[in-house]
Amino acid sequence: MLGASELDKVFVGTVPDYGVLGGALAIIDLKTNAIDVHRDVVPRQSVVALAYARGHVWGGTSIAGGLGIDPAADAEARLFAWDPAARKVAFEATPVAGATAITSLVVGPDQNLWGWANGTLFVLDPTARQVVFTKEFFPTARDQGRAPWRMAAMELHRDGRFYGTIRDQLFRLDPATKELTILRESGAGLIAFDDAGRVYFRGGAHLWQYAP
Repeated sequence: MLGASELDKVFVGTVPDYGVLGGALAIIDLKTNAIDVHRDVVPRQSVVALAYARGHVWGGTSIAGGLGIDPAADAEARLFAWDPAARKVAFEATPVAGATAITSLVVGPDQNLWGWANGTLFVLDPTARQVVFTKEFFPTARDQGRAPWRMAAMELHRDGRFYGTIRDQLFRLDPATKELTILRESGAGLIAFDDAGRVYFRGGAHLWQYAP
């Protein structure tokens, strides 16, 4: 889910129902409460990550659909740019060859898009629409696992660094050096911050806090 304040809209990416491929991008107009739903913006793929940059909504997909159905054998996770004015996809690419899911997209301090495709970090210049950096930090995240829509989560902290989780590990990433530090080796999922800058993550049925 993504709120774009300058557009007065909320964008929601979805995974389809059981036994179905092809999620949707749903757009909620906060002025009228109207909901505009676009199925299959990337054919047969789910929309599992969203960010707003350069006047476009950028989405990352997973080749997995609802439970109970196999993805297309030849599919790769796609990155797309949605044009809110034209109401259509304006750009689409595969930032990491062979990846099955792009589960995190964040606008970095350099105004580039930083994302995770399986266990590979990539950085894309949204103006040039070119990938300027890739590095596989987590080779064990190549397979989809039990929840292919939530493989990685990452957010930019007010201290200028990224914090995130991937495959049960809590990490910190320095955007200047691209040095990644593991803060917790197991039992970590999702990510959120509070107004004091504390980091929260899920550990099983428990909520954990990390103070940077």
